[in-house]
Parts: sequence; structure tokens; C-alpha cells
Amino acid sequence: MSGKITEVAVKDLSTRKVMQKVTQFATLKDFSRIVKQTGRDCTVQRESVWRFIPDKQSKYMSALAQGYSDTSIFHLINLEKSVEILEPIALSSGVPQDLQFIDHQKLFISKDFNWVHIDGGNRSDTIMDWFDNKIALQPGNYVIPTGEGDLVRYTLNKTNYFTYEVCCEEFPALVEFIDNQTIAWIEYSGLNREERRDLFERLNDNENLNTEELRNCSTSEICTSIRELNYKYKDRFVLDNEKKTFVLKSNAERYKFCAYLASLLNYYTFRGQVDAFSPKTLDSDYNSNSEAENNFKDFKKFFESTFMPMVKYVGDFTKLGGARNRLIDLYCALVEIYAEGDEVHRLDNNKLDYESFLECYLELVGKYWGEEDARFETGRSSCKFKDLYGANTNYKMKHRLELIRNEFIPMLKERGIVVTKDKTRYFPQEWRRILWSRQQGKCALTGELIPITDVENGDKVHIDHIIPHSKGGQTIMENAQLALAGPNMEKSNK
Repeated sequence: MSGKITEVAVKDLSTRKVMQKVTQFATLKDFSRIVKQTGRDCTVQRESVWRFIPDKQSKYMSALAQGYSDTSIFHLINLEKSVEILEPIALSSGVPQDLQFIDHQKLFISKDFNWVHIDGGNRSDTIMDWFDNKIALQPGNYVIPTGEGDLVRYTLNKTNYFTYEVCCEEFPALVEFIDNQTIAWIEYSGLNREERRDLFERLNDNENLNTEELRNCSTSEICTSIRELNYKYKDRFVLDNEKKTFVLKSNAERYKFCAYLASLLNYYTFRGQVDAFSPKTLDSDYNSNSEAENNFKDFKKFFESTFMPMVKYVGDFTKLGGARNRLIDLYCALVEIYAEGDEVHRLDNNKLDYESFLECYLELVGKYWGEEDARFETGRSSCKFKDLYGANTNYKMKHRLELIRNEFIPMLKERGIVVTKDKTRYFPQEWRRILWSRQQGKCALTGELIPITDVENGDKVHIDHIIPHSKGGQTIMENAQLALAGPNMEKSNK
């Protein structure tokens, strides 16, 4: 034995208890029923990738057809047993994270799951896809034993053809052999948060887990919320055409797109005061009750109501005319605009004028894009303007933010593409009689007479913005008019 021996204080010793686990066996057919009752707990699973790797699932099912079913063990957590063991401990300790972890497991039980995966999610997806006829066996000669001890060969000579349904019709004996393959799985119970995370890491030692996968083990609210956004919007940013996608597939798989979203959240929260794209920054954000977590609901509302409509308008990266990271510029600009109480001008159909917004941006960056001078300091060296968009490092983002704040947003305001939003939307009710007198008792929209008895009735008569509030119209007397409710509602719906 080598190395210096040091004594660890008793108070610093961790508890290393033996895991409660049972090794189980089932046929593939029976195990598929278990898989249907097993939730995919993303906190201890790598993001599903096999479905997107050509032939990966087909190769796995073909291996099972060759008798390799027991070479890979599945690892599942029994939810009810775990809650039964851990809940009294969590209630006794009162630790918020432990109570949150119990609620996390109960959520799966409420969805009628008996187990959750801790390893084997991609293989489970493959098994389910096999029985749903979504994948086929690979072409080849499959030699299997018969009940009498002989061998029989089945020749599969078509690619993407021999699905479960087809094999049932043409090679029922081969299907029976696959159905009866032995699947080994270990059932765990009573694993707490730390033990489950440690087991996940050990089971995936040979996979070289990335930063996002390790961070993803958290059951904090922010982690769960970002994963939900990841699944909902990833396909909108990661397009099939690599030449048009905003985010390359290689930069989005295995929860890397979660980090992209987390960086957007960080910028929304801190507006560039910290490095929004730094792994260390995101590690801090992923902690329960972090400032980023507390801002998540507002961020999500902004992301979905303001940023995503712009992404939809842009369509794909080629419309940005030069670099994928220009989309980050546009996002940061929107954050800056709305944080200051301004907004993008609305068109007559009440949609934001993203066309003018984008044209203005492309005009500005186009002015500098062809520069050859390396005038921007990036820490260790200097770079040209165009090179600022090669990455979202803190040094490069700093220069781009200066352009956004000092030139782009003033340019938008000067052209009326961004307007100052009046935070006061509703007119004082005491203005009703003043406006009625100013308009000689007539509706400003139709010219019809408004009975004095109806002036105070908000169901019959509205105080309307002459220049709509949505287009920057101020809530001031000069911008107010009295209108009958019906015509005013028709006007608003146009």
C-alpha cells in the first residue's frame, strides 16, 4: 500500500450502506409488458439517442435474435417500495430536497408507472419499437435451435422489411425464439437521491458522461422545467438539414440543448452580468432556489410569447445571412428591449414586426461583416468582427452586446420598430364625462349618439386608445376617445 494515511473526522464520514436489490428474469415478451409500466426518469437516464442513430435499434434486435439477450442487464427502481422506505426518513429529516425527491417519485406513480429506468432506456425504447413494428431485423441468415435440438436457418434478405408483424407471418418460429429470450434485470428499492446519482454514474462509466448528463441528475425544479422545454422545442432549433439548422445535432444530443436553453435563461436573468454560456455558471443556476430558477416562469412566458414567434418567422439559419449565433444576438436584443419596458412595434394584425426587426439587424451587422481589422480583444488575442460569431464566449459576447445596446436598439427606436410601452393600460373612469362632452355626445368610431345615462356603463361604452396601446399608444387624455362597446370590439378583433 502506498500513499499517506490520514484520519477522517467522524462527522465527515459518509454512510455506505448495501443497496437493496433483487435480480429478476423474464422472457422478452413478458419484459416488454414491464417496460410499458416503467417510466423514463430523465434525471437518471441519458437522453434517448438510439432512435436517431441509423441501424442502432435494428442491430440490437438482431443481436437478440442471435441469443445475446442476457449480455446486458436492465436496471429499474421499484417506485412504491422506494417511497415506502424513503418517505418516513424524509418526513423525519425535513430536508426540502429529500421531500422534493419523494414527490418526484410519486409523480411517476400517479401516472401508473410501477418502475423507472436507471439504465437501459435506449434498449427499452428499442424493444417497444420492435413490438410496434417501427424497426426491422437486419438482413442475414438466422440460425436457431428447434425444440428437438436441431438447427434451422431463416434467410432474411430485405432491408427495413422484416418487422415484428412481417416475421410473425413469414417466420413464426423465429419470432417465438426472440419472444422467449431471457432478459435479466435488477430491481432496486430505497435508493436516495445521492445513491441513485452515484449508481447512474457507475453504470455509465464507460460512456464518458458529459457535463450536461451529470448536471441532469438533479431533481430540482429548474432542471425538470428545462428538460420539458428541451423536449418541446428542440426539433424547432435542430433541423434535419444541417445547412439550415440553428443548432447542430452534435451540439444538441445528450441533453446539450438543455444547456443552450439554460444559457438563454441565464441571460434573461442576469443580462450579461455573468457568463451565460459557462458550465460553471449553469451549475450554479441548476441549484434549487437559484435566481435563475426563481425567474424561470417569467423566462418561459417571454421565450414562448416573444422569442419563439421570431424563431418561427426566421424559419432557418440561412435567413440570418452569415452565422447561427446571430440568433443569440436577436434573443439578447429582445431581452434588453422588454426589460427596459419597451416592445417591438405591432402590425395591424397585432403581430410583432419581426420583418423590420430582422432587416434592421442584418443591415447593421452587414456594415461590419467584411472588416479585415482584428480590432476586438478576446482574452488571449484579437479577432475580426465576423469571428465574434464563431462562439458565445464571454469575451466575444461582450463586444456583441455593446453593438446591440449602443447601435442596434437605438437604431430600432429611431425607426419606430421599437416603441416605449406605456405600463398604464386603463384610463381613469372620471374621464368618461369629459370625453363625452369633448365628442359632443357622439361615438368616436360611428358618430352615433351616446345617451348620457350610458356614459358610466362599461358594458355599453368603452374608453378607447386612438393609437392602440399594443402599438405604443400612451394612456393619456390626448390619446383617449369614447366609443360604443360593439364597434370598439369589432375594431379590436381586426
